[in-house]
Amino acid sequence: MCVGRRLAPCRSQCNQPQRPSDHLRICTKQRLKRLASWLAVASLAVLVSVASAGTFVWHQMPFPFERLEEWPVSPQVEDRDGNALLRIVGDDDQWRDSVPLDEMSPWLAKATIAAEDERFADHCGVDHVALLRAVLQNVDSGRIVSGASTLTMQLCRMTDDRPRTLTAKFVEAVRALQVERRFSKDEIIEWYLNVAPYGGNVRGVEAASLKYFGKSASDLSLGEAALLAGLPQSPNRFRPDRFPVEAARRRDYVLKRLRETGIVSEEQEQLAKSESVESLLAVGRGGSRQQLSTRQQNDVPTTGRHAAWM
Repeated sequence: MCVGRRLAPCRSQCNQPQRPSDHLRICTKQRLKRLASWLAVASLAVLVSVASAGTFVWHQMPFPFERLEEWPVSPQVEDRDGNALLRIVGDDDQWRDSVPLDEMSPWLAKATIAAEDERFADHCGVDHVALLRAVLQNVDSGRIVSGASTLTMQLCRMTDDRPRTLTAKFVEAVRALQVERRFSKDEIIEWYLNVAPYGGNVRGVEAASLKYFGKSASDLSLGEAALLAGLPQSPNRFRPDRFPVEAARRRDYVLKRLRETGIVSEEQEQLAKSESVESLLAVGRGGSRQQLSTRQQNDVPTTGRHAAWM
């Protein structure tokens, strides 16, 4: 008998005597069809909502491209040979010294991409593979453990910092698509390396190279570049002059990623790992000390090649 509320959807199927197994199979099949229909409608509604929200952000909240050219300048006084005698932080109390991509060590772009965004060359600003992986990891752990931000999305956040919410992440994703439409990959990684935080009030790889190693970003070794590439994820936690052990662990992770992506050999990885952070910083401190203003002496530095990362 097919009596009862739970079997109501199947009454039309039950006018004739049926075996219990046939009855269960028919009911299950119908319920799955209804579930599939509801899921299709719900998915369509979500897609329409996302598309509408994306269109709104694209037109009403576009990426502020002008801000890329408006970073406060960090002035310096030079001697007649062009050597810096005095370095001063900018109006925002940050130290910057922007340099073009071809005046950075090639290892910087390679290491940064390997550590932060391995599919940088292939995605259009949003890495759908990383996004799906992040969703699964977050659901599995019950908390946010991965954000799936690409380098382009991180650049958008640095340019217009917002509280880290799902809404802000969505805005970053849409703006990343806009940035990728306007700039080449070389231009994007150059912007990133010039504005990313590297501990304290240091912004960009040139300022970081001068502060930690006493040399220009163009002269960095593999190990030094890997050390800097690991800092933007948590610049103050991995800051090498204060937390050398944590900085070394992060550097070793970057070197591991470089090996796993086939950029360096195991021998190169181990050789770079053998250099202690303290010894690298000691070499940097051993160089000529430059006069600093009292306003920036705690965190500001004291002292080309094309990054063929593709």
